[in-house]
Amino acid sequence: MPFDITAQIEDWRKELLDTTKRNRLISFKGGRTGGIALVHPDPGDIWGRLVSKSKVFTFVWKRDLVELPAAEEEAAENNVPTLFDPAEPPKKEASQDILQQCRRSPRLRDDHLLTDLPDRQLAGRLTRLALNSRESLTEQGVATLYIAFGFLRWFESPDSQVEIRSPLLLVPARLERDNVEAPWKLVAEDEDILPNYSLAQLLANDFRLHWPVPEDESTEANDAFAIYRAGMYWMK
Repeated sequence: MPFDITAQIEDWRKELLDTTKRNRLISFKGGRTGGIALVHPDPGDIWGRLVSKSKVFTFVWKRDLVELPAAEEEAAENNVPTLFDPAEPPKKEASQDILQQCRRSPRLRDDHLLTDLPDRQLAGRLTRLALNSRESLTEQGVATLYIAFGFLRWFESPDSQVEIRSPLLLVPARLERDNVEAPWKLVAEDEDILPNYSLAQLLANDFRLHWPVPEDESTEANDAFAIYRAGMYWMK
């Protein structure tokens, strides 16, 4: 029987994929060391501007959109970018109320990115993400900053109560700013858009499910978004 080099390469490739929950592509985490949720604009608008049109988004400060409560306003005005989040986050109810006010603000533009984090916390998180991304790229040549479009929410077994979230589509990105006091800007890198190969391999191995991913490493923007939209339709 002749040696099939193509099949062997495919086997080696599968072995390189980490399909354990240690991998954030399998078990995504938010929080102090995880990702940041973008609540404005909606994913379709973010994709259209950032990926299809190669335009820039700016992370807007809440203090520039609405009048904040006195305590939070003081913290925001005295904010210095830091690598650490404040020890005590604001109360959830007050934070959600401010977020809704920001959504309705006439100062909120189409090129603004709005998150659910207070200004001080957002500054620290973005600073840390930017530094970690640059360090990884410089020292290891590995990109680690991505914008995730779509999430699969799943459980390991029928009786499990622990929900796992896995991103579906990954767009390489970078964070930049004009100076230390300027707001951060989000830019899509001119690199391949990647489906979550680790997730696809886990689904194939553990659940015998197939998710349509491209056969090569390059995915055009429109095709990639189609894959993202098809991500909820799994086939045996």
